[in-house]
Amino acid sequence: MKHALSNRKNLNGCVRALSNNQTMGQRKFLPGRKTRKSHCFIMVIAFILDFFLVSGLGFPQDEAANTKAPEGMIKGRVIDEEIKSPIPNVRVKVVGTSLEVYTDADGYFSIPNVSVGTYTLELSSRFFITRRKPDVIVKSNRTTYVEATLKLDKIVQEEEITVTASYFSSTESQPTSSTSFSNEEIRRAAGSAGDVSRIISSLPSVTRTNDMMNYLVVRGGSPAENSFYLDNIEIPNINHYPALGSTAGAISLLNVDFIRDVRFYSGGFSPIFGDRLSSVMDISFREGNHDESDFQLSLDMMGIGAVGEGPVASGKGSWMFSARRSYIDLLIDLMGSGVPVTWSDFQGKLNFDLSSNNRLSFLGVAGLDSSGTKKEDALKDDESFYGDLDTTEYTVGVNWFSIWGTNGYSNTSLSHSYIRYKDAYYHTVSEELARRGKNREQSFVLRNVIFYRLSQASNLEFGFELKHLTSDYNYYLASYTDVLGTSVPDFSKEIKASAEKASAFLKHTWNPFSKLTLNTGIRVDYSSHNKNSSFSPRLSLSYTLSEKSSLDAEAGVFTQHLPLVLLFQNKNFKTLSNPLAYHFVLGIRHLLTENTRLTIEVYDKEYKHFPLDPAQPSLFIFDEVFYSGFFNEHSHLLDTGKARSYGIEFMIQKKLAEKVYGMMSASYFRSRYRDLDGVWHNRVYDNQYIFAVEGGYKLNKFWEFGVKWNYAGGPPYTPFDEVASQHINSGIFDLARINGERLPAYHSLNIRMDKRFYFRASNLTLYLSVWNVYNRKNVFSYYWNTIEKKPGHVLGWGILPVLGIEFEF
Repeated sequence: MKHALSNRKNLNGCVRALSNNQTMGQRKFLPGRKTRKSHCFIMVIAFILDFFLVSGLGFPQDEAANTKAPEGMIKGRVIDEEIKSPIPNVRVKVVGTSLEVYTDADGYFSIPNVSVGTYTLELSSRFFITRRKPDVIVKSNRTTYVEATLKLDKIVQEEEITVTASYFSSTESQPTSSTSFSNEEIRRAAGSAGDVSRIISSLPSVTRTNDMMNYLVVRGGSPAENSFYLDNIEIPNINHYPALGSTAGAISLLNVDFIRDVRFYSGGFSPIFGDRLSSVMDISFREGNHDESDFQLSLDMMGIGAVGEGPVASGKGSWMFSARRSYIDLLIDLMGSGVPVTWSDFQGKLNFDLSSNNRLSFLGVAGLDSSGTKKEDALKDDESFYGDLDTTEYTVGVNWFSIWGTNGYSNTSLSHSYIRYKDAYYHTVSEELARRGKNREQSFVLRNVIFYRLSQASNLEFGFELKHLTSDYNYYLASYTDVLGTSVPDFSKEIKASAEKASAFLKHTWNPFSKLTLNTGIRVDYSSHNKNSSFSPRLSLSYTLSEKSSLDAEAGVFTQHLPLVLLFQNKNFKTLSNPLAYHFVLGIRHLLTENTRLTIEVYDKEYKHFPLDPAQPSLFIFDEVFYSGFFNEHSHLLDTGKARSYGIEFMIQKKLAEKVYGMMSASYFRSRYRDLDGVWHNRVYDNQYIFAVEGGYKLNKFWEFGVKWNYAGGPPYTPFDEVASQHINSGIFDLARINGERLPAYHSLNIRMDKRFYFRASNLTLYLSVWNVYNRKNVFSYYWNTIEKKPGHVLGWGILPVLGIEFEF
């Protein structure tokens, strides 16, 4: 199956056009030199426009210009981390000030007349672990809403001792391979552009592939092995320019201003999440303002945007809505050069409290993308193909959250997801049609998760999922020569298929004594299309070695149905087994200080039942997304493929306590697969080693500075047989060196500077970020240039300045 947009789509952000680098078999769409030259002009124009916009506002830049220091308000609610019920009489203190309040009977608190700035809240209550929540930003004439959780402390209950406050949330329910980020940590990260996937790339478990795409490659897997959940609703892909059958894309379509927090599981995740082999990203949207209407205008790398929020039904509910559109195409029209590219996204959330224990939420997220290359531009830029691409995606859903007194809660959601791909590409020289496609995928999902506390030492989490999936594929591909030198005749295909999936899951958490937490669980998945059933048992434990250290371990089975775009190609594929992976993780966590934590983990991930094509016995089907951006057409598949990833990871994470925050990570790993001939090869994401440093310095309430540096070993690639390739002018792999060579190592430095302006009734945030500061020429991939009839290479971004503006009123 061919999909129009490959992993070689080059997102050029708010100051660069996105060039189509599509692969059709071995054929590439390269970023044009003309487009690259226009990038600098685009950046200069955007920078000048933004600079004069900000300079022309004429607002004061600090409190000295006002007779009274601007103030805001902090409101929030404190709930039990496990059962989600409100906790009354919690002491909420603004660290470093005399401000202090207590929560009411419903867990709410309010702190008025707080001077603008960044604060840390300390939350404490008897029998609960004291927690410090950093990055609480108070703005002029705005209400900052904080939802915090506290966890019962068995040690305190049994031994009546005082435990030092922690900046880190409890992780006993997921002791291994789990990391969380707040809204502010995502927003301010250098080089992230507010993209949740790009800040995740600093973790030691995530391979950095290139700057142009935000692929999540977790512990040697592929982008097809990940899943995303938003407020208990599964979203097939959270990115603009999504790849069919995968979670790959260019940049996130989620607005970071809506995100409350993100928890990322790089392995060993709970059985309440499933049908994925590598990772889960669990995202929570915040609620809108229940007291007043607020608005925000922004101009940044994602484009021009607006956000609004306010109360519903006299404060019993709230609404939020966001709309954004890229402006690169407008600049290109002014310049008369470049590749036309546009993307837009829309998202909204409506909450309504049916009662004190029941809340209804409506959620919607949508993205629209288009790009195209003209023949004359393709000729000038040595591109083999030209054409157009349009994608549309959305997810809408409703979620009912119900608290069951002091024993537990239920979370029930109903959602609909839709993705459409439409493309047409032509040979640059001959103008003959190369491919055309109209492909659609839809899903209707009912999901229920129930938490029930059996006792202070034991609880259950269980539920189910029901899915109805439909696919409509209609595509044509002209004849071509594949990477093995085999001539493939032209063909067209029309597929309409549907399937049902059902899942049930159960997890039991038990504290036999205060220092030990045991999690046991099982998940069952069933598909009506191939009648496959998968059983996935899982076990994890966490043992407290001391007040600051714990030992964690996990083992489990993880299964995944084949992507529909692959499974529906041939009715004989119904007999294929579901791929599965065995996860084994051992780790240790140690608090170096109350706000700094060291984590060390070793893992082994062993795969079975991967599909392999006898016509291409040495190639790995699940990694086709890297080569092509989609799954190719296959007439015959076997499920005997095996793979293995293993490694060791180190991470030091420091939360913002006063002025300094950051994260440093490193890992060494290997990722390999066994082909049909029994030979083991490197997988395409086997970088072997990764190192990343990310952090910042908060000088005061007005100025903040950030930095991020990534280093990764070169990933494997297969060189061309140049004699054979030149003979037919098409890239032919050297089969004796499948993934036997490596690209140059990747490294890049990003810096960022934020300046906040506080006025009486409004706020302005201005930031300047520079990506790839020292202009490293990172090689993303090699390709066969059919225009020049020789190998060529695709480079990542050069130095890229990005200016952003956010105005709140």
